[in-house]
Amino acid sequence: MPTVTVNASAGEVGYHADIPAGGEPTIVRFGTASRWGTAELINRGAGALWYTLDGSTPTVGGRNCFYLPPQAVDSRTVFGGGAVSILGDTATAVSVQRGS
Repeated sequence: MPTVTVNASAGEVGYHADIPAGGEPTIVRFGTASRWGTAELINRGAGALWYTLDGSTPTVGGRNCFYLPPQAVDSRTVFGGGAVSILGDTATAVSVQRGS
């Protein structure tokens, strides 16, 4: 699984990139979980996204996953040590950043 760490103590506020279609999820970890109580997920692409906040692995259409349609924004509390696992049904652009 591709894993990216966002280091809040270095002034980083988020991860902005294209994620691949299907396959293995992209995991975005936050360097200091206590500073990341809320994560904002932005689906900037044309494909749907499924994601988890508790360290489990998302699946397309999974019953344990949150769904984020294309061109949508969602804000959630981060659990499981400060990680968001994201999976897309097609390659799509996504941003995961510190919520307000």
